Amino acid sequence: MLTEGEKIEAKLLLLALPPEDVEALTETVSSRMVTAESKEAGIDAILLYSESAKQLLRRKKVKREHIVMYLSEKGQAASHAEDKTSLVKRVLDYWEKHNISNPSNGSVHMDGGLAPDCTIVDD
Repeated sequence: MLTEGEKIEAKLLLLALPPEDVEALTETVSSRMVTAESKEAGIDAILLYSESAKQLLRRKKVKREHIVMYLSEKGQAASHAEDKTSLVKRVLDYWEKHNISNPSNGSVHMDGGLAPDCTIVDD
């Protein structure tokens, strides 16, 4: 479960993904139970179904370039030569240092609700 701070910061990072990657990631993290009709709805579903920040950042669709761009927007210089594993660690360290990962900042409450433009897929 992501904290509220992680949810906000991960959303900033996910906004850089192209819509087709958001759609694929939505299906992956929800075990193909949810389809989103918009990028925003997909991001909300991704945040709802992600088990942890680390698990989300390590996903194949979250590319090195997106993480480098996020870190630079946060004023954290990142080398384009740096591997994804160390970039993910830097993001997690940044979030911890700035109390973004602190559960006392509130956690995402699973009320079972999805964005209006998300649909649960029935097999």
